[in-house]
Order: sequence, then C-alpha cells, then structure tokens
Amino acid sequence: MLLIKAVAVAVAVAMMVVIGAPAPSEAAVACQTVVQSLVPCLGYVQRGGGQSVPYACCSGIKGLKAAAKNTGDRRSVCTCLKGMLGQAPPFSIGTVSALPAKCGVTLPYQIRTDINCNAIN
Repeated sequence: MLLIKAVAVAVAVAMMVVIGAPAPSEAAVACQTVVQSLVPCLGYVQRGGGQSVPYACCSGIKGLKAAAKNTGDRRSVCTCLKGMLGQAPPFSIGTVSALPAKCGVTLPYQIRTDINCNAIN
C-alpha cells in the first residue's frame, strides 16, 4: 500500500515536471528513474504539505526536470506516471501541484489528472 502511495505521488509530481521541461532530441526516461526521483516527496504529500519541502524532494523534482530533455522523455515519463496514477489511491493534487513552486521550479502549465501525454512537446 505504501508503494502504491509512493507511485501516486511520483505520478503527479513527475507529470508536473516533465511537461514543463525544454525540448531537444529523443530518448526515454525510465519509470523506475521517475519513481526513485520522487519518492522523497511522499511523506510531505501524505502529511498534506504545510511544513517545508524536504531537500531530497526538491532535488528529485529538479533532477527529473533536467532529465526530461526532449519530447520523447517528457511523453514517456507522463505516460508511465499517468498509468500508475490510475491505480493509486486518492491524494492531494493541491499539495502535489504546489511542490514545483515550493522547490523553485517554474512550470508553464496547470497540474491536472486528465493530462493528454501525447500533446506534450
């Protein structure tokens, strides 16, 4: 159950990060990489935010944004995470959507659970 919750958090956060990254060539970021990058955010999201975001969580968000260098990366990560999100228990989208800004990462879109990963460039 804890793994499912970790995946849910990873899904939402990675969707935020992946869609806002710049676009160069090709490749694909593995789902395992995404989950590992965002697991440090799990406790923060489960507690509903409030306190300061853990350094490891912000590092994971920044690292994931840097890793999603192109359209293929961003779509791959989004698709992976969206699939996991469909199997995860409910969680706080508001808390998750606030994470990038709290970590100093700017994203040019709104966080939504109905994101179309194929529309990501």
